[in-house]
Order: sequence, then structure tokens, then C-alpha cells
Amino acid sequence: SYILQDYGLLDQAMKWAQWTTELDPKHEHGQAHQCELLMGLGYHDEAVKRLESFLDENPYSVRLWNLLANNYVIEDRLNDAIEAADFSLAINNDTNPWALMIKIRAFFYLENYEKAHELSEEYFQKYGCFENYSLLYDGLSLVQMEKYEEAIGKLKRINLSVLDHEEQQQVNLQLSTAYCFLRQPEQAVDYLGRVYGDKVQSSEEYLIQKGYIYLECNDEEKALESFKQVTLTPAKEFMIASMLYDHRRYEPALEHLLALEKLDDENIKKSTYAYISFCYKALGNREKFLEYLKRACDEAPGITKNAIGSFFQNMEPDEYYEYACNHE
Repeated sequence: SYILQDYGLLDQAMKWAQWTTELDPKHEHGQAHQCELLMGLGYHDEAVKRLESFLDENPYSVRLWNLLANNYVIEDRLNDAIEAADFSLAINNDTNPWALMIKIRAFFYLENYEKAHELSEEYFQKYGCFENYSLLYDGLSLVQMEKYEEAIGKLKRINLSVLDHEEQQQVNLQLSTAYCFLRQPEQAVDYLGRVYGDKVQSSEEYLIQKGYIYLECNDEEKALESFKQVTLTPAKEFMIASMLYDHRRYEPALEHLLALEKLDDENIKKSTYAYISFCYKALGNREKFLEYLKRACDEAPGITKNAIGSFFQNMEPDEYYEYACNHE
């Protein structure tokens, strides 16, 4: 059965695995192998049913509990995965790295990054090694926790060759993010380039993200240079305008927003008015600020509330204009 599995002949491997459990219904390896094959064939619900049935007969099987927990992660039943891994660890807490790794993954996917990091530290201390996937989930958690230097230390220790392509991309992207927020733009751009590989010269998404990095690192000149290489569509222009606006680069943001306002598309026009008004406010043009604020409140109150409502506490959009007229 294992030989057939190695050759990808999972249906035929399943027949041999079933014969094993028919000969010995409590054969742990046969039970586990059957369920592994079911997962490989995509029958996760059936795998769970059989694992639960096998565990009724063999409740102290660490391997079966771990398989069940891993399958729950695949099915996005993350709390169930943690519970199953805890049963496994209750049986063997000393030499059970797989169960601990499953818990790390589950907490990471639950966005409980502090717990994922805590368990990763326990993994490193208990097993005395920096296994690639424990480094991966710990590094990703540390980025989310804004502990960028520590995250870089973990992520750069990973042997990328053992990861699949998507995981390698994730590592490079998170390294780029960490360097960006440490205000080290050249390293951030370097790792961003590794994400896009051969597409660096042709990817406009890369150019936009590169521009964002330079904005975040307070290099407006290089940011604008990158943005100028983008072939603008309304969506891309609005994205660039939003980035510039969020980073308080109001003059170039206004230039892009006014270009969008000229388009023959009422929905696009309405989406710009609130931002245009506050660009003019920041640039000291009160007359234009009030003109566009009124237009925003009259024609797109919902968009306006989402965009600038935080500046008008406890007010509705139909009150913004009058308030602005009476307050500098």
C-alpha cells in the first residue's frame, strides 16, 4: 500500500490498506494509513468519521489524534484541531512535536498570533531545533505582532528549498513588510522583487507596492518615480491616490483624484469628492474644501461618512457642511 501511495496510485493503495484493517481491525498503522489515503483523495469528511471511529477503539493512539487534528486544520475546524491536539499531548507531551506544531498552525489561522508565538517558543525549547515550519509560523506571527527585527531573525533562518512556492512567496513578502516598517526600503524592495521574480520588469502590481514601500519610508521622490511607471486604470489610479492621501502627500494625491473626477463615470466621481475636499483643506484652500465637501455630502453621503466621518464626531453627513462652514 505504501509503495502504491508513493507512485500516486491512491485508490489501489486504499484497497491494500483496507485489507490490513480487515485482517486486524485494531491495527493502528493500518487505521492511520487508511485515513491518510482518504485525505490524499480529498475525502476529508470520511477521514474524520473513520478517525473518530478508530479512536473509539484505540483512544490512546497519538498518531490517530494527530491525524484527526491535522484534518481539522485542513477543514478550518480550528478549535476542534486544538482540542484534538491537546488530547494527543495529554497522552504524550514529551516527544510529540507534530501535535504542538498543529496547535501553532491552528492558533496562527485563528489570528491569535501571541499564542502561536508562545507555542513556537515552547517548541524551540522542548525540541532544541529550529524546524522550518515552526520558524515559518513564528516569523509570520511576529510580523503581525509588529516585532519586526525578531521576525526577520526567524524568517531568514528558514531553508526555503523545503517550502512550496506559495510558502516561499509568503516568507519573502513578510520579510519585505518587516524591512519596510523598520524603514529599510532597499532591503524591503529587494525581498519584494523576490516575490515577483522574473515578472519584476513587467508587473504593475510590483511597481505600486514598491511605491508604497518608499512612501512608508518617507521617500516621496522614489515613490512617485515608481508610480509614474504604472499604466493607469481608474482602479490603479484610485489605489495610488489613496496611498498618497493616507501618507499625507496631498499635492500628488489631489492630482490623481482630480484626474479621476474628470472621468465620465458618476460612481468614480462620487468616490473622490470627500478625499478631494480634505486634500484642499490640508493645502489651505478653504473655498475648494467647502465646495467639494458640500458635493460629497449631497451626492455620496455613505462614501463620505466612511472616508472622513472620523473628523465629524457624532454627526451625520448632512451636518458636515454646516459644521465646517462655522468652524475653521
